[in-house]
Amino acid sequence: MWGGSLVVTSSATAYSPEQSLPVYSATKLALIALIRALRPSIHLYGDATINGVAPAATITRLLPANLAAPIMAAGAPVSTAYHVGLAVALSATAMQERQVEGYGRDTIKRIHSKGRWNGRVILTLGDEWTEIEEPTSRLRWAWFGEENTKLTAFQQVLTDMRPDANEEMNNGLGYETENVDGRGAGHVDG
Repeated sequence: MWGGSLVVTSSATAYSPEQSLPVYSATKLALIALIRALRPSIHLYGDATINGVAPAATITRLLPANLAAPIMAAGAPVSTAYHVGLAVALSATAMQERQVEGYGRDTIKRIHSKGRWNGRVILTLGDEWTEIEEPTSRLRWAWFGEENTKLTAFQQVLTDMRPDANEEMNNGLGYETENVDGRGAGHVDG
């Protein structure tokens, strides 16, 4: 694969599991993990990116209008397939001011570089969109623990074998990642 935009269809159940759909919820969470795992290295395949869309209740063949009727009758949000499709298009074409989070030997310069969206997920809920991965990353220290965040980020530094990350280190850009600040990946003061 050289270049391109991979957009994975996950589900809101990846973030908020449905007890009535345990296997579905688990597999959709596995897709989020795939996005997170490929986020730091997919750029090595040309100008490739990976993002996702996580629709909540959406009128489709899997959830026809008659099955969604109780949700809509209660006033809960329901998306249209068209709205989710627009989120897919946005995921493939949007630009970002910074990476979702640093990984391994990423420098501050790399983390704050502009470019195409990569490693982001849009939750579609009713007629709203919310990008979830950057806020989740910024709060990692709170839900994963400060020490756990710091130590696992340090492990990533030690095992980061991406050729471009090692090249930055060898060119004197040095180790100045945000990952190991004790408050979590992606934390920026100010």
